[in-house]
Amino acid sequence: MLDRLIRPLFDEHVQQTTFIDGVQFICRLELYVSLGLLKPTTHLCTDDITDLYTMLPQEESIGI
Repeated sequence: MLDRLIRPLFDEHVQQTTFIDGVQFICRLELYVSLGLLKPTTHLCTDDITDLYTMLPQEESIGI
């Protein structure tokens, strides 16, 4: 339920700075190079989130 509520907001605000896969990353790097934004002093950082929310069993959560 939370994902359905939060996902549209998250996607809207991070779409310009998030890469979904390696192909999208390479295409964005090529764009940055063509725009002159990628410099020798540019630092890149990656992160991989495997689970944004803590998973709780629904029945147990309702019982609590």
